[in-house]
Amino acid sequence: MRLSKGLMFLFGFALISISILGYFFNDYLNYKQESIVQKHLDMQLKELFEKLKERQSLVSTAAMLLANNQEVKECLKRNDKAKCEEYLKQIQDKFDTISFSQNIKIHIHTKDFRSFFRVWDLVHSKNDSLVSFRESLQKVKQEKKPIWGVEVGRYSLLIRGIAPIFEADEYLGSIEVISDFESMTEYFKQKDIDFFVLMDKKYEKIASMVEYPTRKRFNHFVIVNSVNSGLDSLRSLELQETSFVQTNGFYLVYTPIYDLSNSKVGFYLLKIPVSKLF
Repeated sequence: MRLSKGLMFLFGFALISISILGYFFNDYLNYKQESIVQKHLDMQLKELFEKLKERQSLVSTAAMLLANNQEVKECLKRNDKAKCEEYLKQIQDKFDTISFSQNIKIHIHTKDFRSFFRVWDLVHSKNDSLVSFRESLQKVKQEKKPIWGVEVGRYSLLIRGIAPIFEADEYLGSIEVISDFESMTEYFKQKDIDFFVLMDKKYEKIASMVEYPTRKRFNHFVIVNSVNSGLDSLRSLELQETSFVQTNGFYLVYTPIYDLSNSKVGFYLLKIPVSKLF
């Protein structure tokens, strides 16, 4: 039995309509999936900055408390390193007994932007000048108030809280409480996410007290925190601004690091298994 031309037309029209609807439905599903991925990645970035804020709050609060300590003030006024070293070493050791404040370091600066001493490395405390690369210290003196954030120093790219030390109206110097990124690294590791802190290689000349091994280098960056996985998936990345890519079963989401002078000094990067998002 032969189909009439009308039925053939309707049949063809139905096939075309189904194909068009299928195309748009598939396009909608892809859009929906991309939206879900974007939402989850945004949540992970938000969590990263929340954890960073927690560390900044810790170091800034500790710096402000120590800046008002009379023993610290007397040390700077009398240029008495020995007494101050012993006192602050005890405080730094107490930090290490508390899980959330482990690896906290203390650094005192003179009013002319020299290192008075670094509590964790008294051997190399030689009143070295910090004026050429620690703009934050000048800002603290000028504005007469604490600041906190991320900055490169002789011991790498670190989280810092810095507070001015005054005796009445006399500026004596500043005190800095420092954290590395290891607690954040461990936090994301517990979630099966690898967290990388990437510092631009051009800042290595400032971080002169640290040697970065070959395994912590790729492209224009060095990794300043613990490496949790291989770098093969990172080597082809061209990092610009906040974005993400999918590669080899992972999403790589990254965002710039801006220091206390608002200079871009590197990137935060999260390596998230695709399975964690679905």
